[in-house]
Amino acid sequence: MDTPPPPGQGGALLVSLPTRVGVPEFATSSAAAIERAGSATTEDINALIQRLQAVKASRVPRLTIKDCLPVPGVYVYHVAGLTVQEADRPEARWCVVKVGMTIDNTIDGRLQTELRDIMRWRGSPRRPRITINSLDGDGVGDIVALFPGASWPGSEKKIRRRLGLPLGTGIVGEPSDPVPDWMRQEHSDIRPDATLNGAGIVDGSGKITNLGWSMFFKRGGRETSIGPSELIMMREWDMGEVLRKSFKENPASFASTFPGTNVDQETGPAWGLIKEVQDNLRSDRQRLRVKVRFNCGNLGQERMDEQLPELELELQDEDELRSAVENMLRDELRAALADEGASTNGSKAELVERLLVIRRAAAAREAEAAARLRGYTVLVHAGDGLYAEVGAHEVVAHEEQKEE
Repeated sequence: MDTPPPPGQGGALLVSLPTRVGVPEFATSSAAAIERAGSATTEDINALIQRLQAVKASRVPRLTIKDCLPVPGVYVYHVAGLTVQEADRPEARWCVVKVGMTIDNTIDGRLQTELRDIMRWRGSPRRPRITINSLDGDGVGDIVALFPGASWPGSEKKIRRRLGLPLGTGIVGEPSDPVPDWMRQEHSDIRPDATLNGAGIVDGSGKITNLGWSMFFKRGGRETSIGPSELIMMREWDMGEVLRKSFKENPASFASTFPGTNVDQETGPAWGLIKEVQDNLRSDRQRLRVKVRFNCGNLGQERMDEQLPELELELQDEDELRSAVENMLRDELRAALADEGASTNGSKAELVERLLVIRRAAAAREAEAAARLRGYTVLVHAGDGLYAEVGAHEVVAHEEQKEE
């Protein structure tokens, strides 16, 4: 009998595909095993699938939160000693998060350095819970997520851009006067060009520098080692209910070795969560005026009365697509436009804008197509009248990887 079975729940699409082409590994093995079994009842088939699922589950790596720390990788933690608030929309719920990476050191080794630095900030903040020794049992502490594995650090900038807004590179004050009053009062030797001892408090585009953050974090401006340019402003819901909750439930799913994960191709459950946060954030990607303050609820009791400064910043979204296009050489821009059948005349700035329009439109079409496929299943013929039911978007992604 060659007709496929009726669609299951969720609305399966009856799609004719070549035998076992485009079927993910598990679906292929299931269908092949059933085919070799010859005739089988529905109960036999279900029992076989359950056994295969059990075998697959037994092969999934199991990690605790502490297992993710003594290796290289990318780390994300909540900077509980700081708060951030929109100037024009103070009711919006945001938090300060640090996204960093380490290649030569372990995540835990790097976080020990950052923990010691934070403990020297104004107001004597409470000890951050971000290292092996500072975590209680299986608790997550102030950690939001850890991405263990040597292949993750190369994706750190992408992860940071997609999880939040670039707080660490915000613009200070006005171009004509970028130095806050409190900073001048504490450092009378700040020069009119916003430098102190030859180092800039802001860079050429008005963005706060490591020195500027150091002067905010510590009285006297002792240099900070936290890497403040890696601070982002993240929505509280995304931080707690999307990323941290998922990491706490299954730390192994964030590892580079987790089944289905390919860091460079951005596949796997961790990338799926990053994409979810990015989609939630799209409506907030604009220029924002924000105020960064010390979190009084996180300070040591003996320093509660200390006068603490606040920092006003303007955030400019770092457009990932624009950054990639702007880094292209003029000849590369012309070649890319020629491939699209577009004009290759004009200045580099004009070429950049022209290619951006084309690529944004293409990205929008891909997102729309993926959204239409998601939620549907495809019945793929596996031979001898048997069919494997898989996600339609998984089949498409699998075929695209094969073509590459």
